[in-house]
Amino acid sequence: MTESPFATSFLVSFPLGLVTTIAVFVHEIPHELGDFGILIHKGYARKEVVLFNIATGVAAIGGAVLAFYIGNVFKYIIPVFLSITTANFLYLSATDLLPEIHTKAKKSLALNETIFFVLGILLIWGLIQILG
Repeated sequence: MTESPFATSFLVSFPLGLVTTIAVFVHEIPHELGDFGILIHKGYARKEVVLFNIATGVAAIGGAVLAFYIGNVFKYIIPVFLSITTANFLYLSATDLLPEIHTKAKKSLALNETIFFVLGILLIWGLIQILG
């Protein structure tokens, strides 16, 4: 799912593509580590988990490259692609992440999550100021 924001944002502009790439990269590192831990806990061998993560990474890169090269065919609906991608991220955070933090987290964890959320916003704002 992460290949569409990369390619679509680069089709709009290089600075937007770079900001999107950095944002997704910062998100994906802990995400992949979490996936690794879950799969190990479920009984998969380390080698299987590493190969699975490599395969999904290669597929994502392949999808991004394909979308980038055929993206000009769809240049008139790029705003629609960006809107759908943005809406997807907002929907997931509003319906899955925030309620989970609210109901399950201790106050210190909720504070940490809030601080990192604000730092993420500041990172994107700073990158836009530098690149924009």
